Amino acid sequence: MSQISPLKYALRRLKNYKLRLFIAIFWSVLFVMIPMQIPILTGALIDGIKGGEATIYGFIPLGTSSKQILELSIFGLILVAVLYGVAAYFGTTSKARISRNFVFDLQRELAYKIETLSLDNHGKFGSGDLLNRAILDTDSIRTFVESTILKTIVNVFRIIYPLMVLFIMEPVLAAIASSLLPIQFLLTQRLQKMMRKTARKIRKRRAKLTTFLKEDLDGIETIQTSNVGEHRIGKITNQVNRVEKIELRVQKYSAMIAGIAWGLTSIGLALTWWYGGLQVLQNNMSVGTLVTFTGLVMFVYSPIRRFADVMRTYNKSLVSMERIQEILDLPSSVIESQNAKPLIVSNGSIQFNKVSFAYQKLPVLSNVSLDLKDHSLIAIIGKSGSGKSSFLRLIPRLYDSTEGEILIDGQNIKNVTIESLRSQISVVTQNPMIFSGTIYENVSLGNPNATMEEIENACVMADALDFIMDLEDNFQTVLGQGGITLSRGQAQRITIARALLGKPRILLLDEPSSALDSNSESILISNLNKLKNSMTILFIVHNLELIKNVDQIIMAYDGKIEDVGSYDQLCSSPLYKTIHVNQEKNDSRSN
Repeated sequence: MSQISPLKYALRRLKNYKLRLFIAIFWSVLFVMIPMQIPILTGALIDGIKGGEATIYGFIPLGTSSKQILELSIFGLILVAVLYGVAAYFGTTSKARISRNFVFDLQRELAYKIETLSLDNHGKFGSGDLLNRAILDTDSIRTFVESTILKTIVNVFRIIYPLMVLFIMEPVLAAIASSLLPIQFLLTQRLQKMMRKTARKIRKRRAKLTTFLKEDLDGIETIQTSNVGEHRIGKITNQVNRVEKIELRVQKYSAMIAGIAWGLTSIGLALTWWYGGLQVLQNNMSVGTLVTFTGLVMFVYSPIRRFADVMRTYNKSLVSMERIQEILDLPSSVIESQNAKPLIVSNGSIQFNKVSFAYQKLPVLSNVSLDLKDHSLIAIIGKSGSGKSSFLRLIPRLYDSTEGEILIDGQNIKNVTIESLRSQISVVTQNPMIFSGTIYENVSLGNPNATMEEIENACVMADALDFIMDLEDNFQTVLGQGGITLSRGQAQRITIARALLGKPRILLLDEPSSALDSNSESILISNLNKLKNSMTILFIVHNLELIKNVDQIIMAYDGKIEDVGSYDQLCSSPLYKTIHVNQEKNDSRSN
């Protein structure tokens, strides 16, 4: 993560909005300074009505008669009201405009970053934490811009301006009124640091709570069928209780800051009235001047009294900015070379040269070397945990190998652009992903420019067209939220159609037949054999009956590729028999 503080990080990003920021500050400063003229005009009005000398700021005379002073004061108060309304409108809209643009750009950049994060980083943070950062933390930044950065700048004027007027009018009384402010600052400084530390804990706890809730929603079927609802509710309740305990601690700190601010400013106001009253009794000060003075003192004290609320918002927002900064500054483990060139695939041959891979320091693949023929159907078999899925994920650089090199048509994949690499490869994951939308939208995601004929052909090859046409709305059937729910086998066929629609030169399938019936499995393998004329196909398979008609079989065992060959060459090997026995055991358990 960047070494600069979250506040500096936010301010640097705000430089992109200099003009809008200046406009927002201008109107916001006017918005708070215009009402400060009310006690000044009121004081002059009181002195003028009494027949005394009426002045503004203590030295600018206002009129020569009581009537003139009254008229000018009332006109001034009306003018203040009109200007205040104008400043309120433009101040509010300009703040909203800059915060909206700032947050929009931040959310867009964060969403792009999350979408492009390497899989190891997704595993490190978890979807619940990343969701919190993308939604809750960015939403907190809106108040950070409006209520923290802009308000802090405005509060400088809000305090300095009346203090300057006070010292011009009555230096001694101004010194008395402001004498307790340093004490208040020192006392709240320590509490503010404790609030920020606690706010950071709250964000971490809330992210953990979101992760728990998302896991429960994703695994609701397992929870209900395993009858562990009470246990999971207990764990969630425990997390909620921890969050609320920390929230209570923040409220305590906030209450202490508010109590200190209100207590000290009330004492300061009492001292102001006491000394000012003595000056009035001794005819050293007019009543109007004292009214003006105390009114301006209240404007000085007002932001200080609201300091607790500002600090609470500030600390929450600062922690949010810190969490967003962590993601935006996060280096990817998959880095594109500066001199990367587009990948040119003419055949689709794949070569592994002494490739090793470790995930979070745990070895997964070790010293893998093999040549995969282009335009062939290649099956990968092996026990669970033998590194089959990792083997596939290295080819489109979802992960990077820790040692060795992978070549496609003789080109090292680390020396080509990631976009060109992945544009030539389609992947079907083990767990089919269906997005909210229509079947048409889900399939066409593989090639948004595809014609309807191409989409239907892809569905035919994936054995999906028949069940799609049986639905009432065919391709316009809505899936996901607000729509129907597909069976896992149907969802798998949709994802296979999506992959085929991209017309890849290399097709990678992670157990594509795991949710299919035997008939659909046979159709799939038959269709893959037809497709190999235009692409290289690698697929992980658990049903060993399906590998009899493939061109090449890769046997993985404990992170190594133990053997490569045809079915006839490998079916009699001891390792194949071991894998076959293990598969039969797994199938009997699942049945």
